[in-house]
Amino acid sequence: MLGVVVFWWKTFSWQREKQSFQKSAQVWREIWQKTNQEFDFEQKLGAIKGQLKAEDSGLILQNREVNMSETKGGIEINVSNIVFKEQETWVYATARNLTNARILLRPASAAKIKISQAGKDYPELPKRKVVDYPLPDFVNPNGQASGALHFSALNPNQELILSLLDVRFEGAAEQFNFVFRVD
Repeated sequence: MLGVVVFWWKTFSWQREKQSFQKSAQVWREIWQKTNQEFDFEQKLGAIKGQLKAEDSGLILQNREVNMSETKGGIEINVSNIVFKEQETWVYATARNLTNARILLRPASAAKIKISQAGKDYPELPKRKVVDYPLPDFVNPNGQASGALHFSALNPNQELILSLLDVRFEGAAEQFNFVFRVD
C-alpha cells in the first residue's frame, strides 16, 4: 500500500514540476526497490507452506455417514459425517443462513461447541490450517459455510452427542442450541 501511495505522490509531483522522463524512470526504480525490500518472498512462501501442511492425526478408524439436520430461527445446521481417527475425531458440518443477518457460530471467545461421550464432555480443538478444513466462525446473510469440527479421539462404537450452543445472529441476544445424538 505504501508503494502505491509513494508512486502516486511521485507521479503527480513529476507532472507538477515538469520533470524529465529520466527522472520519472528513476522514481519507478525507487518504488520497485522499496516494494521489494518490504516484501520478503521467502517468509511469505514459508507461511503458505505452513498453511498447507496438515498435522498427522493418525489412521482413520471409521468413517460414519450421519446426515442429520436441524433448523431453528432461520439457521440450518447439517452434520454429514464423522471421521474417527487414532488421535482426533472430525465432524463435518454445514451451516446455512436463511436470513439477512450474519450468524455467529462461535459468538464468544469461549466457544460452546462440544461432543459428549460416556458422560464426559470434549471441547472443540482449535484448528487454523486451511487443510484441516475448519468450520468458519460465522455465516454471511443468505449464505452457507462448511467445514470440520475437531475433537479429541472418541470411541466409534459408543453413542455421542454433538452440541453447538449459543449460536446467534450478530447483535442479537436470542440464542439457539443445536444438539445431535449419534447412536
